[in-house]
Amino acid sequence: MSDIEQEKAAASIEHKEHSDHPHHIGFHETDLEPMGLPTEVSPEDNKRIKRKIDWVLMPILGVITALQFLDKTMLAYSSIMGFIYDSQITLSQYSWLGTIFSLGYLLGSYPMVYLQQRLSFSKVTATCMIMWGAVVMLITICHHNFAGLLVVRFFLGFFESAMTPACVLVTTQWYRVHEQGTRTGIWSSCNTWGLIFGSAVAYGLLHAQINGHLTGMVGWRVEYLILGSMTIATGIVWVFVIPDDPEKAWWLSKKDRHLAHLRTADTRQDITVRDWKWEQVKEAMADIQIWAFVLVALLTAIPGGGITNFAAVLVTGLGFGTQEALLMGIGQAWVAPFTILCLWAGDKLRCRSLISIFPSIVSMTGAAMIYAFPQSKPIPRAAGYYLMLTWAINTTAVTSFISSNVAGRTKKTMASGMFFFATCVGGLIGPQTFRSKDAPRYSPALLSIILCNIFAAAVMALLFLYYYKENKRRDARMAATGETTDVPDGVDALVMDLTDKENPKFRYVY
Repeated sequence: MSDIEQEKAAASIEHKEHSDHPHHIGFHETDLEPMGLPTEVSPEDNKRIKRKIDWVLMPILGVITALQFLDKTMLAYSSIMGFIYDSQITLSQYSWLGTIFSLGYLLGSYPMVYLQQRLSFSKVTATCMIMWGAVVMLITICHHNFAGLLVVRFFLGFFESAMTPACVLVTTQWYRVHEQGTRTGIWSSCNTWGLIFGSAVAYGLLHAQINGHLTGMVGWRVEYLILGSMTIATGIVWVFVIPDDPEKAWWLSKKDRHLAHLRTADTRQDITVRDWKWEQVKEAMADIQIWAFVLVALLTAIPGGGITNFAAVLVTGLGFGTQEALLMGIGQAWVAPFTILCLWAGDKLRCRSLISIFPSIVSMTGAAMIYAFPQSKPIPRAAGYYLMLTWAINTTAVTSFISSNVAGRTKKTMASGMFFFATCVGGLIGPQTFRSKDAPRYSPALLSIILCNIFAAAVMALLFLYYYKENKRRDARMAATGETTDVPDGVDALVMDLTDKENPKFRYVY
């Protein structure tokens, strides 16, 4: 055993001996029996606990995802509600408002995930959420100055960068490996419901504005105030509902908190560790699967950055009016159940990566339809637009892989940071593919969406092969040597904070 592993073993044994929590995950069955706590989870208890956790966590994670995506698309809605005219900015300056958001997200990614690990995870996330909501509301004040808008949009991305990593970590902490894909699909699909809500509210406000029912304030400013208020309220709820550790979940009984720990012990991942381990940073930087995540993030964020910021402008270019363009956002509802279906099928069939190729094919088909049909054919172009929106499902699949296939607290933090760093780079590039000189068809942007989807599908196929072969290699090694584990007897891999590379019993979900 290496010196590093010996140090981990010694530290975990000391942790076990001095823990104030008698039912801490590192304790053994013999420690628990005298205390009257169960040593295993029955199928009935597992189903009951999982349902209870779902009813608490999924709504708040879904609301955060919806607000986060609504915040990104709000710029697109406001662009056709008078924001560009009221702010007196050019279309080129408008593109930079989308780009500067991604720059803030980029620069905030690593500081935020580092603070979430080193300090109270729940309080750091809630603080970022409240600050994010406050910054959203500031847009209604700073819109007369382009420099002020750039600053506000930068900090919007900076604070928002903590949200998706937080959702990933919560999913990792509370769910088993083969439950994480479906749950990630559930909360990530709520970005569609955010679009629907935003479209409906924007349409109602624009209609009221046109008919003179809004006095003293234009519709897009009202929507920003609504979004900011909802975000602040959600941040307050988060700090009271989402604990740093399941042991502190007030909405579970003592027995259920213990069972919640036991049911996820087979994941061999512990996000409550706060030590920053540089050897795990080095391992993350050399891990081929994480670089595959980075590549997929980049290839999906380039189309996403353009579509998100120019959705309403693109739809009006299809041949629809302003109010019709807002109503078309409601039609995006089909993407939510499609996302959940894909992730559920991936978990059920044990081939999450291969299932994720299908949405890329659908998205590139949609972009090709918009590219091929003339503006005189708005119906098939609109159908292509709806199909194109499945680009984000690959991002959701990779997010679930970070939850289930990357072990080690620091390594998981690094993987999340690298993934969202690439997402930000793609977000910086995406809006620049929609150039004003290409309006209203935006043919080069559509071509980039098609190519990015092709390459993303290829990477997901290669990722499947990598996971399949690596699992087979580990099985063969253990069968040949008779080895069961490199972990010393009496020491739990969770407490040792082993990575997926260090733990020979770890198997990848593919």
